[in-house]
Amino acid sequence: MSKLSTIRNYYRAIGLAGVFWAGWGRLTKTKRVLQVNNAQLKAPVQLRVPSSDVDVYAQIFFRQGYSVQPPKAPRVILDAGANIGLASLYFASQYPDAKIIAIEPEKENFEMLKKNISKYANIIPVQATLWERDGEIALIDIRRGSSGYITEELGESQDYSGKFRHRVPAISVETLLKERGLDEIDLFKIDIQGAEKEVFGGAKAWLGKVNGIIIELHERRKPGCRQAVYDATPDFREVWKRRSVVYLSR
Repeated sequence: MSKLSTIRNYYRAIGLAGVFWAGWGRLTKTKRVLQVNNAQLKAPVQLRVPSSDVDVYAQIFFRQGYSVQPPKAPRVILDAGANIGLASLYFASQYPDAKIIAIEPEKENFEMLKKNISKYANIIPVQATLWERDGEIALIDIRRGSSGYITEELGESQDYSGKFRHRVPAISVETLLKERGLDEIDLFKIDIQGAEKEVFGGAKAWLGKVNGIIIELHERRKPGCRQAVYDATPDFREVWKRRSVVYLSR
């Protein structure tokens, strides 16, 4: 994203204060948490400035990056890679009767998520990451901002592709459904920074319970992601594609 587009996002989301604090933060290498009022939402949203929070906010609320028209109003929405909860808040504004499970592995993002969704009883936060099996894996910082952490297998002598942040619980979709007592996912939003390759590699156990998928593919980050998703979803039709985000529906 260009610097001009980023400045526009700060201005549109927060006004001149956003532009000022973003510039000051980059100069002093500090961050502030600012509140943003949004007419679509029942409470202000907290964003870290400067950070990728504002760009994600712009993608969701200005560019309507997750605007979908499912055949029926979703009752259950799974938000995998929820970051600070912005997509979950957007879905809650569109489908106030839906149960939304927001999954985020990184601890600082997760704390922000809990603050942002505190007024929404229908959004359930889960600190974990989706993976092909249950267990524990490594969360890695590859210097792409707070929305770009990746997951890798744990290993004592492993050369990670970035800076190790912390261990995180890994959970399969099948286990998550069982633990939450869910028979069906009406809308499955997925932005898991390349782990879609592992998750969809073992999708036979749970994919029949999913009606719609909105997914960001990270083929450049992990080759084979796209193939894994499309191989697993022959019963879905591609409704639209916007850059790397795809909406699939039965």
